[in-house]
Amino acid sequence: MSKPADTATVHTALILLGLWALAFVTLCLAVLLLAVFWSLIGQDLDLHTVGKEAGVASAAALVEALGLWLISHFAPKAGMAILFPAVVVALIYKTSHAEDWHRFEIICLLLFQSVLAATGATLVLGHFATAACLLLILLASLGVTAAVLRNW
Repeated sequence: MSKPADTATVHTALILLGLWALAFVTLCLAVLLLAVFWSLIGQDLDLHTVGKEAGVASAAALVEALGLWLISHFAPKAGMAILFPAVVVALIYKTSHAEDWHRFEIICLLLFQSVLAATGATLVLGHFATAACLLLILLASLGVTAAVLRNW
């Protein structure tokens, strides 16, 4: 007879699965927003097929989920440590789009994902003014980015 799964193990697995799903959704939305933004400023964003992009997003989301879980579990006061998974995600996207993307695409992708995640979190927590401020900051930064990239 098999031994039932430990409750803490199941709980940890569900948390990791939820973090992975949230990271995957925000990454997919960020890539979609990046494609729309790039077309609005007249640039060509070279994307792979939907399956390949989903695979890249899945791997990057797993890195983010594991990093966030490890940081929150072992070093909850080390907020700046979240930069390490972000750098790994940037490297994953840079290597998967090595010939197509430059640094601006990666920076905008991480910007979109972080603003989407923060806006979603503030909306869930009921901080609607904060969510509105985050969206205004995103629009301002997109305006600056568009001005830079048009003159690039």
